[in-house]
Amino acid sequence: MTCHKATKIIEQICNLGCNRVNEIIEQLERGERTDETNGLNREEIVSVLQELKAIMAVYRKRT
Repeated sequence: MTCHKATKIIEQICNLGCNRVNEIIEQLERGERTDETNGLNREEIVSVLQELKAIMAVYRKRT
């Protein structure tokens, strides 16, 4: 379960559009921080990454 802070970040990231979401996923998978995830601890970043990947997987199935 994601914490409130991570949930808010996920919503903000998703509002940036698919291209940026995919860029962020790639950066986080490489262990890099992004402007959008500054201030999150490692556990929260892992949670954000997992949730973004799940969201994009659903989106890809719809298109």
